[in-house]
Amino acid sequence: MGRLGWAIILGSLLGAILFGIIQRGCSAGADGSRIVVLPDQPADGAAPAQSIAAAPAPTPTLAPPPEPVAGRPRAVAPITRNQPRAAPEPVQRVNEGETPEQAEARRNQMREDRRIALENMRRNLQQGAGTTPRRTIPAGVTPQNLDQPNIPAPQPDLSNFTPDGAFGQEFMPTADRRISIPAQSGSSSQSSSAPSSGSSAAPGGLSGGSGGSGDVVTSGSGGFITNPGGNNGGNNGGNNGGNNGAATAPGAFLLTSPANNAAGVPLSPTFSWQAAAGATSYRVQIAASSAFSTILFQSGSLTATSFTLPAGVLEPGASLFWRVVASNAVGPTNSGAVFAFSTAAGPGAFAMTSPAVSGGPALVAPVTLTWSPSANAATYILTVARDAAFTDIVLTEATLASTSFTIPAGALQEGATYFWKVVAANAVGAVAATPAAATFRILGPPGDFTLVSPAPSAADLFIPVPLAWTPSPDAATYRVEVATDPAFTNRVVNVGNLTTPTFLLTAEHIQPGTTYHWRVTAINAVDVRGSTPGSASFSTLPGPGEFALVAPGDGGTGTRPVTLKWQESTGALLYTVELASNASFTNIIATQLVIPLIDGTSWTIPDNLLELNKTYFWRVSAENIVGRRQAIVSPFSFPVRQADYDVNRDGAVNVRDLYAFHALPNPKPDLNLDGVADDNDRLGLRAAIRRDEPADVGGN
Repeated sequence: MGRLGWAIILGSLLGAILFGIIQRGCSAGADGSRIVVLPDQPADGAAPAQSIAAAPAPTPTLAPPPEPVAGRPRAVAPITRNQPRAAPEPVQRVNEGETPEQAEARRNQMREDRRIALENMRRNLQQGAGTTPRRTIPAGVTPQNLDQPNIPAPQPDLSNFTPDGAFGQEFMPTADRRISIPAQSGSSSQSSSAPSSGSSAAPGGLSGGSGGSGDVVTSGSGGFITNPGGNNGGNNGGNNGGNNGAATAPGAFLLTSPANNAAGVPLSPTFSWQAAAGATSYRVQIAASSAFSTILFQSGSLTATSFTLPAGVLEPGASLFWRVVASNAVGPTNSGAVFAFSTAAGPGAFAMTSPAVSGGPALVAPVTLTWSPSANAATYILTVARDAAFTDIVLTEATLASTSFTIPAGALQEGATYFWKVVAANAVGAVAATPAAATFRILGPPGDFTLVSPAPSAADLFIPVPLAWTPSPDAATYRVEVATDPAFTNRVVNVGNLTTPTFLLTAEHIQPGTTYHWRVTAINAVDVRGSTPGSASFSTLPGPGEFALVAPGDGGTGTRPVTLKWQESTGALLYTVELASNASFTNIIATQLVIPLIDGTSWTIPDNLLELNKTYFWRVSAENIVGRRQAIVSPFSFPVRQADYDVNRDGAVNVRDLYAFHALPNPKPDLNLDGVADDNDRLGLRAAIRRDEPADVGGN
């Protein structure tokens, strides 16, 4: 479009405004108003463009009526000044509470719709290029002198024109401001949001037919001009005004794919919808909620009825909503419904199950590897290698559908260790199993092991005798053999299927005081292996040796205190002394345990257990870990008599008797009447003196 076209547009707008001011002055009773949306604040922070309604009404300068021109009579109506107009409405926000992101998205949509409207206006102007030439109103010209000759047509000022902004910032309508302009005299009062009819009584322009009211309004955030017929009517007259005045927003339409509540939608899906009647462009919007309070994605202006979303926008496993907005020069139309959909999810977490623990028992080939299922997995990728870095690959299976795989026996070596891992995959992505890798070992022959206990040639072992050896790697079971000869021809133990490296020899297996030889064999499914050394020997401790009772002798006399004595038993660890009132020991008075390492081979009977002139029976048995032995020729008996410790015959037993006892020549007398003159007589005398000493009196 050339400079002449832009001059026509600017002139039409100025003429319409000037004509309205003049008409208002001629009509004192006009009180109607129209709502017009003002532009946003200028980007550079300057004051907003002066409100058209707020400008003071100019006082027209009336020239003398011109001479009539042939064929064009004109009548000049008297012009009167209208009453002072009310102040414009205050600026109001259209969308209160919206976020800056929502406001920016709305402004972007408005700019796109304005661009489309401008293209439509250009197209209309080009189509009317052959009609009657349009004229603009120079500054200071009134309707009365409009047709005077020799008035040059002014050139439009294009300094404020921007291709994207149509007529500059001050002429760009927004949904953020609005003012009120009094209706023209004789015109139909119409809502600012509805297009004017082509038959409106208000003139559409000064030089054309009735093309509409000429109101410039917006339809909200989605549109630019709801009455392009009115804008063009002043320039094109009835030629274009009537047709454009009847334009409407795009018709209703439906979404088609992905269907509502579709699941498993790819991360780069193709959205498609029906064509909307009258639509010139479409936009696809995606949000996290059906209210579309926060739009996650919005496409650019589309002309086709399908759109493929680029990769990287959607997340796996997300629940979202989508809709389409159709637009034309009149305004936008949302799709009749909002569709929900969920994107395809990647594989879920899963774990190796067998063999998953590194360092477990060796396996016998063939080996079956298993793992738990992974949600949404399409295939599994199994890798087996000889090293932890998976550089020495044994096998790779990349298209497994099941959760197990059996490795053929020929692919594995006996005694070797292998590493394995599994990855679940689908069209969205891949995830590795837990743990990231595991190991398993193939069974080989049993490994070396040694005999540990008892040490070779160990002697005098107590029964039971524990046998122990080190574990044999890869051994399944063990066999233990014990014999009385090194050739193992006379075996007393031959036990197999042992699963632990120990065995206990009890009195059921071996005897005291005997030498034995033993060996162990490790066994598994591959081979057998003997112990190191091949065999070992040990000897058991014999039972207690023979011993006899000593004093008091059988039938001898016992004087209180009575001390029982017996011989030592070889190998005895414990003696048991029993005192009874009858020979059958059915009436046992006392049982005393004597430890030879502490008490030796004697026991003194407490005096309170014995009565004078009564006969008692006693016996002793020796014990060790091997067994128990009674003293030979037992039990013994003895009567209890009163000992005569009054050596000096002074009628009292005191320290003087001890001095007198030591002064007697040897052999000393048998003071305790046990039938033997020995040191026990002295000990008995000393005990009697202590017993008869008076208690201490006074003291510190």
